Amino acid sequence: EGFGYGQALTGLFLGSWAFVLTRKRLPDVPAALFSFSVVLLATAPFPLGYSPLALSPATTYNRYGYAALALLILEAVLAHGRSRPKQSEFLGGLSTGAVLVGLFFLKVTFFGAAVFLLGALAFCRPQTKYRWAGIGAGCSALSLAFCSYFGFRMFPMIQDLIMVAGGKRIHPRYYLFDAIATDAAAAMGFVSLVALLLYLNGRRDAARMLAIAGTTVCFTGTVLIFGNCEPQSAPLAVFFILIAVSQLSLRAKTNGIGLVRSGLLAMATLLTAAALAPAALSFSSAAVLSKQASRSEAPLSGTALASFIPGPVEDGYRSFVNDGLALVRRYRAPGDTVMSLDFSNPFSYGLGMKPAPGGTTALHFQTTFNDAHRPSAESLFGSSTLVMMPKIFSDPTLDDSIPRLYGPYLNSHFHLAGESKQWRLYRAN
Repeated sequence: EGFGYGQALTGLFLGSWAFVLTRKRLPDVPAALFSFSVVLLATAPFPLGYSPLALSPATTYNRYGYAALALLILEAVLAHGRSRPKQSEFLGGLSTGAVLVGLFFLKVTFFGAAVFLLGALAFCRPQTKYRWAGIGAGCSALSLAFCSYFGFRMFPMIQDLIMVAGGKRIHPRYYLFDAIATDAAAAMGFVSLVALLLYLNGRRDAARMLAIAGTTVCFTGTVLIFGNCEPQSAPLAVFFILIAVSQLSLRAKTNGIGLVRSGLLAMATLLTAAALAPAALSFSSAAVLSKQASRSEAPLSGTALASFIPGPVEDGYRSFVNDGLALVRRYRAPGDTVMSLDFSNPFSYGLGMKPAPGGTTALHFQTTFNDAHRPSAESLFGSSTLVMMPKIFSDPTLDDSIPRLYGPYLNSHFHLAGESKQWRLYRAN
């Protein structure tokens, strides 16, 4: 329920932000579609690149990252149409500065993409000192807010980012390379078609801007996929198509333009519909399906997890977690804290136990850590009095890595206190 309300509120916030940016930069219909697409993307209840039937709150940050990048692309490509350019340029820059810092604290790969887009798209519109002053103000204000939240102790976060960057590698088996190449080629084909139409209508500057921006956005969207567990997807292309179509409707003189140009315009219209319809259908159908998800399966047995009911394909994981929850209940004492050497730790939250300082969000070998770049045993175990070690890990990348890297520390600082069918529980010496 928390995920649901959080996503709904974030969708409302990002959609309103998109509306404020688009209402003087795009015609009415593209502006409405752009804002609505931001809402759908932010609230879609499935991981990008997977079927809309694969309902999950997983990788919510990727959806927010793409939605924020869409806001940056819009402001970077199109200037505001208001009569007070100084104020509008400053406010547009303020938006982009806030996006930059927000993406740094959301997911650093999206921040890298945002910095690249900001530089590459600088050639697509006139630059003013007011815009860059706004970018600086947005960056400064949001940086101060985040640093204040962290108590101005940023070094541990930077250390973790460096560790994960060193520990991560691309896993080719995750990606559908043919589908990624097809999506990229289709997006570039559309960009080329719209640029050609503008060129044929004598709008050479607009055609050049669109070609540069479209190539940059398609390249960035394709590369970003490989920083995510995202088999395929091209959400940035949807937003750029709306920008491109709006420029075509504003700048192309379509009356009496001849058979060839009319044919190209018809192709562009059909491609726009083909690009937007699947995205809208998948996002909205997933939202409907999430309301119809089966509630007949058995829930997880933890006190705080009792209302969380996994789907039928997750029977094995449900029994795995329930078995561990029962084991911790049997051996826990007042004041105990528990950590897990599996992919994640459902036990602290599930049983209402205060988390111990230390630990990690997730363990995934060669994604969050490797032999050379990993949390020290002292920081990973922290001050936990109980440690849960699965007999068979939920993530197969941990089968060898966890016993090899952390087994010696576990055996020297903890002793076996109990076990169940699927777990062993250790207590601090």
